[in-house]
Amino acid sequence: MIPEAELYQRLESLRNLMIAIVIIMLILALSVLFYVNRRTFKNDGSIQAGQPGIHCEAGLSGKGI
Repeated sequence: MIPEAELYQRLESLRNLMIAIVIIMLILALSVLFYVNRRTFKNDGSIQAGQPGIHCEAGLSGKGI
């Protein structure tokens, strides 16, 4: 049989390992979230309010193809 103290020590080590994995995954997920958010919604000045027709697709603004 395994002594009770050794059993609890193993379980505590496993718990600490799993907590470390969760923390690493959260940090990685937040990093990916901010990276994708910055790339997706980057304001590079191509869309400016107040300019008519800037959001129109070709052919829909009445200028032809």
